[in-house]
Amino acid sequence: MIFDDTIAEKTKPSSPAKHSIQATGFHQSHLKGKQVWGHQLLTMMLSCGKVVLPYYIERYEKGGKSKIERICEMVSMLPIPKGLAYGLCDSWYINKKVIEVHFERGYHLIGALKTNRIIYPQGIRIQIKDFAKYIEKDEVHLVTVNGSRYVLGTWYIVMKEP
Repeated sequence: MIFDDTIAEKTKPSSPAKHSIQATGFHQSHLKGKQVWGHQLLTMMLSCGKVVLPYYIERYEKGGKSKIERICEMVSMLPIPKGLAYGLCDSWYINKKVIEVHFERGYHLIGALKTNRIIYPQGIRIQIKDFAKYIEKDEVHLVTVNGSRYVLGTWYIVMKEP
């Protein structure tokens, strides 16, 4: 499963317009690096081999449930996989709630972590950039995507039972 949000950009109505398009607003476009007018959509896509299919799409409305809450609800609707299954999402979706709901449903989660994020290995508070000093080179792989280089590692996060 691939989770993402996107903006269906619209032309902002001129000042003489009596009504704007329902439920539009300004949203931060990471592609354009600025606020744009339109609808924001949360999507969940099913990917298998070279086939990617839309599985669930909904319009995100500010002031309602957060994107994190909505992603957690979407994941909780997924069928329990019979084999290995993965969720893939952007770095801003990686947090304890999203990780836990994936594990509860039987999915592994793949996502980036920003270097300024705080983690608690063995209960010790540390930023990712400082934790990286303790990672051995044989535990990671250098990956190049569209000319950008990333360090790819596989670690399992063990969370305390409530």
